[in-house]
Amino acid sequence: MLIMKRKMKMLLGIILSFLLTLSDFSGYCVYAAETNDEAEVLHNAQDGVSYSDASADEISVYVEQDILQAVNDWYEDYNYTLDNVNKKLTLRSSKGNFVTNSTLKITIPAQTEIDGVVYTTVLDNAGNVASEKGLWNADSSILTSITIGEGVELAESGAYVFANLEKVKNLDVSGLKTSGVSRMDYMFKNCKALTGLDIRYFDTNDVKNFQGMFFGCSGLTGLDLTKFNTAAATDMSYMFYNCSAITELDLGSFGTGLTEDMSAMFYG
Repeated sequence: MLIMKRKMKMLLGIILSFLLTLSDFSGYCVYAAETNDEAEVLHNAQDGVSYSDASADEISVYVEQDILQAVNDWYEDYNYTLDNVNKKLTLRSSKGNFVTNSTLKITIPAQTEIDGVVYTTVLDNAGNVASEKGLWNADSSILTSITIGEGVELAESGAYVFANLEKVKNLDVSGLKTSGVSRMDYMFKNCKALTGLDIRYFDTNDVKNFQGMFFGCSGLTGLDLTKFNTAAATDMSYMFYNCSAITELDLGSFGTGLTEDMSAMFYG
């Protein structure tokens, strides 16, 4: 069995080397078959990688039924719009196209080239707020890791954008640009598997609504909010509702001069 796996990996390397001589995969996803035993998706569309020198592990690898296929347009897994004036690629919701029988890890690149034009990625969950769904709602049952590339922008409303990702253990939003955002209500609602979250560099100067931002994040053991500016906030109700694993929070930077509702802020 070990010999067979080694042969499979060698064969995979040869096939990938051949493919990489045909095309520049920078900023793309590559799905490759390695074994049927464990289907692991790295669906990594990270820009700036020199794929001519990349190993199989550094290229996005997808394992299923020994089928190898290259997928250039990672954003086709989403409902999206293109703004040709401001050069923005706006993701509005995932389509549920990801493989349902595997552990899924995805990376969202900050920039993507489409037909020779470079677009900046924007996350906009506004169309899902009324139904209290997140941007990845269609794939929430299988996602375990999401990395948001540094420079990805958040639209004016960040409400529910990462909500209900109950199986996600790693959520890297440290490079997410949040300047001008006015809503962060229920942003991470029910991200129960998270134990940590780096939001130290979030720009919250314009945020008015923090309601339920960490609602139901029962696995979080701590948060660094020392740089949070809440001077514009009017609603902080349910902000840390049922964050039962957090034993200490430094809220020294919180301003509450305009806050009208702080009900059940620390309940549970």
